[in-house]
Amino acid sequence: MKNSGAFWILTVLMVFVFHVVLTGPVSIYGVNPNFFLLSTIFFAIRGGPILGEILGFIFGIIADATSISIFGSQTFMLTLIGYLVGRLERHVDEEKYSAQMVLVFLMSCLNLIGLLFLETLFRGVTQGFRSKSVILNPLYSTLFSPILFWVMLQWCSVFRRTDLKVKV
Repeated sequence: MKNSGAFWILTVLMVFVFHVVLTGPVSIYGVNPNFFLLSTIFFAIRGGPILGEILGFIFGIIADATSISIFGSQTFMLTLIGYLVGRLERHVDEEKYSAQMVLVFLMSCLNLIGLLFLETLFRGVTQGFRSKSVILNPLYSTLFSPILFWVMLQWCSVFRRTDLKVKV
């Protein structure tokens, strides 16, 4: 199956289903992995900055629509992270779990700091960031990343999608 449009539509739907269905069962004391962020990082590191930006934007819009944060904040952060990770495309050995985990931890922290900054800038308060579990989200996403990256690799192999480059 090589239909590119079907692959991307099903991929976005699969990540959304992961977010909706798996967030509760894999939650530990209110701490959840960020499936949208992890998926953006996975595809950006394999497909480059353009794919990272596109999927970061799509996953960000979905995340904004399903959360109570300032609309557009997650879209901005995931698009930025997709671009930054995509720029590291040939500089990081994405096959090594340690490299994946360091990259995920750094980008999760950047995402948290960026969302905190945008929340403070536009609302003047950081209500959503007062919970201690929010600070543990980057750590949990980091620990969860090898599992999701392996699932994504299997997903890509089902569709025979080894080359994820966006043709411009």
